[in-house]
Amino acid sequence: MYKPTGVSNKDEGAALSSAFTILTYVTIALCFVGQSITEIYTSKYLFALVAFQTARLCLRYFRSSLDLAIGVSFLLLYVPFAPNLLIFDGIDASVIISIFVIFTDVLRRFDNTPDFIPLLYERNTWLQWCGLAVGLLSIVLVGVVAPRPEMSLMIPIGIALYFQESLIQRGQERRGSVFVFLLFEIAILGNLFLYWGGYGRLAVAAYLIMPFAMLCSYHRIGIKFSYLVLAMPALLGWAMVVRGEEVNSITSAAAIGVTDHMRFTEYLRSGLRYGDVGMAPYLKQLELFFLNWFPRDEWLSKPVGAGYYSVDLLWGRIGVGDDYNVSLGFVGDQLFTLGDAYPIGLMVILTAIILTRRAIAWLSGNDSVAALIAFDATLLTYFWGGMAAFGARAWFVIFPILALSRLGKVWEPGGRQPRPRNG
Repeated sequence: MYKPTGVSNKDEGAALSSAFTILTYVTIALCFVGQSITEIYTSKYLFALVAFQTARLCLRYFRSSLDLAIGVSFLLLYVPFAPNLLIFDGIDASVIISIFVIFTDVLRRFDNTPDFIPLLYERNTWLQWCGLAVGLLSIVLVGVVAPRPEMSLMIPIGIALYFQESLIQRGQERRGSVFVFLLFEIAILGNLFLYWGGYGRLAVAAYLIMPFAMLCSYHRIGIKFSYLVLAMPALLGWAMVVRGEEVNSITSAAAIGVTDHMRFTEYLRSGLRYGDVGMAPYLKQLELFFLNWFPRDEWLSKPVGAGYYSVDLLWGRIGVGDDYNVSLGFVGDQLFTLGDAYPIGLMVILTAIILTRRAIAWLSGNDSVAALIAFDATLLTYFWGGMAAFGARAWFVIFPILALSRLGKVWEPGGRQPRPRNG
């Protein structure tokens, strides 16, 4: 039996973790109250909030792919860039970070990653290796025919992720699983080296997380947030270099792309302008969360993502291309369509995410985590780009996994049974 929820169900240093949790939520309360009582507010709260939440996460082992996705999202979206935005542009994103902390803490409370995954009896794994080879080769070669290689990776990654898990469930030892993980990552990096133009960095980060989360989930490899913090300078340097930017621009106002989601959210939250406010626009974006994978040629009335048409509505396209869009962020997404009622929208989408994860676990037979890993990793693009951005990516990975999972149960009815103990 595999227990794919990490190394331990208890965070390290419970007392210290509780202390930082209290400090985090006291700071959050000051941030919210300070919006109305400006005399008690100072922008220093943002630095305290980032520091306390980082300390909380550093005391935590990632127990599931959801934990990993939340930690990476906080690290890549807020840790260096929220202070950068405040120092150089005077934009205070403390409320956005506060909402992120509350949103993700509630989401973790409802983490339904299966506790135990039974092993299959030992069988010939040639079919799984062939399937994995097809997935990995497709990752490398798909860029030959795809107009946007970083987007066309999704279906091949879903195929490879399914067979990566299938091999592990057949009793693959840790050494063999590490070998498959390295092949997976090499295939993705090969695609990026051959075809990538530097755009869609957060989507690429989500792709790289998926095979890593699979390896950690089944082989109980403890990954602490502090390890990622130590790797942050190298990750940020790589993220800037692939876009042809100077590495030292991370510490200046030039790091615009990764701060847009906070910049535009604060623009909307200031009340200077709201977007297309109303229940109908909100429901259209919620549709895209689930259905943005559906071809526009077949769905003539398919809504347009808020990140795209907000450009026309708020700023116009003078000086930008026809395909230019912005990242509104998961809070800005709600502000753009609901205005002051955006907290209601956040509660609706939080509920939708929780229920969708439960549905995916059920459709997976509660004996697989591949589809959940794909869903969780793609939440990185949700926090950055909103509902439409998530819907344009996640389902192209999830659907192949669910389809192959169903086929696998037809091929091997009743095959998932605990491995008999020796002796």
